[in-house]
Amino acid sequence: METKPNLNIDRSVGDFHYDVDYEFDAGIGLSEKTIDYICDVKKDPDWIRAFRKEALRKFNAMPMPTNWASHDLDNIVFENIRYYLSQGTQPKRSWDDVPEDVKRTFERLGIPEQERKFLAGVEAQFDSEAAYSNIKAAVGEQGVIFVGSTEGLQKHPEIFKKWFGKVIPTGDNKFSALNSAVFSGGSFIYIPPGVKVKHPLQAYFRINAENFGQFERTLIIADEGSEVMYMEGCTAPKFETSTLHSAVVELVALKGAKIQYITVQNWSANVFNLVTKRGLAHEEAEIKWIDCNIGSRLTMKYPGVIMKGRKARGEVISIALAGDGQHQDTGAKMVHAADETTSNIVSKSISLGSGRSTYRGLVQIGRHLKGCKNNTECDALLINTESRTDTYPAITVRGKENACQHEASVSKISAEQIFYMQQRTSCNNSRWNIRSSSSASSTLRWKARSVERSKVENEHHTYGKYRCGDIRMARLVCRGAINRLGGIRELPHPVPQGRILEVRQPQGPRPLRVRRSPTRRQRRPPHQRLHRTRRVGRKACPWQQHSPSSRIVATGGRHF
Repeated sequence: METKPNLNIDRSVGDFHYDVDYEFDAGIGLSEKTIDYICDVKKDPDWIRAFRKEALRKFNAMPMPTNWASHDLDNIVFENIRYYLSQGTQPKRSWDDVPEDVKRTFERLGIPEQERKFLAGVEAQFDSEAAYSNIKAAVGEQGVIFVGSTEGLQKHPEIFKKWFGKVIPTGDNKFSALNSAVFSGGSFIYIPPGVKVKHPLQAYFRINAENFGQFERTLIIADEGSEVMYMEGCTAPKFETSTLHSAVVELVALKGAKIQYITVQNWSANVFNLVTKRGLAHEEAEIKWIDCNIGSRLTMKYPGVIMKGRKARGEVISIALAGDGQHQDTGAKMVHAADETTSNIVSKSISLGSGRSTYRGLVQIGRHLKGCKNNTECDALLINTESRTDTYPAITVRGKENACQHEASVSKISAEQIFYMQQRTSCNNSRWNIRSSSSASSTLRWKARSVERSKVENEHHTYGKYRCGDIRMARLVCRGAINRLGGIRELPHPVPQGRILEVRQPQGPRPLRVRRSPTRRQRRPPHQRLHRTRRVGRKACPWQQHSPSSRIVATGGRHF
């Protein structure tokens, strides 16, 4: 009998909607008349109108990318979607001025409370336009610009036009072309040189209408030596018909700047989430994407960084949870275009029920470059037999003086392991506690308390060539800590003194090696030890070769 864990994720938080009387409605279907209506309502300049119509032409000419992507895309009927709905084009600066039904929506989601507690600025988008946008006075006095994309285009055209559409071209893909044709909403942020915004800026995107498409466009520019953190969240009610969300996000980090972009996506199960995100990092700049996807019917999202300047750095940490009826198609793109650039990709996915997770990664290092480094870690966890995971890495390294490494693992949790974790860990009522960490090596971890060896003396689990008589192995499997040789790579947590780690061979009960964790004296640096070196077999105990803070390491070889 297969055990189905309860992940305790409340997907009903955003599953509500209100009947709203919209002042502006572009109707159903997409044509040049739709483009003209949006331009007239938003009072776009002529170059934006021409930009939109050119994008529409490219969108109609491009085929649906089902030759490599999911065939579920064929279920999107573009002629049944409403492309623009709003109650007005100008956002309010006070929650008291926001329409009551809209304010009630965001109060239920907790946005005003979060703004009062710790946010430097908030933008709340309701369907096609921002209903509320505000920034704290102290941050505004530093010269920081945080407005909607429409307001940024109208009030700051000299900055907006310089970078708009330069990181992600109109014809990059079919859905970036669609966004370029009908974009509305999103954030425009400019951080002056040397300004470091201490508190995060946040945007919240809410879909309220049925048969609707949301197409926000976000542009963030961090000038030289500046730093900013931007967070976005999104929810939508669940309808019987499909909803489309297709956004474009462009980041520009000039010399020495740092941008951190965090996304928590919890769309309802009827939403197609098709997003294009990319950053441009100049000399010694850093762009970091933290992407968490737990909702939607189909998500296709691959944040990328183009490292244009010397010593630029790009990082993507992607977390995906695919439940029943969900397909999380996520990944990252890293393009090294200068010497001594560094990129890091960490992808963690969990598939349960009939869910499917997919990782697609692209790493490119040119022939003429030197000193470039890339690290990619891709770990997938399957909860049951119906779950599915796929990995499609594409790594191109042409130079001789560059380094690139890729590590991937797939683990499956059996019903027996789930039973043990439910009985012997801190989980209550079959709830699994999943938490993310800023450390790339421990992005996901199952919190499990180790138990005394005496309680599990006769309970063994087989992993590769070895078995372990301790429930800690379940935690190791979840973290992907089993190396390619079938042994234990490392224990990710300190072992109390006196705890015995026992590794057994499948053929018999005789242990390969038995040792206790180091005592306080043995944890001292080598120059402070006054006792003789203990030996196990032909080699010294491994704890005497490491500093006090190092982890205990065991290998699956002939000796420790």
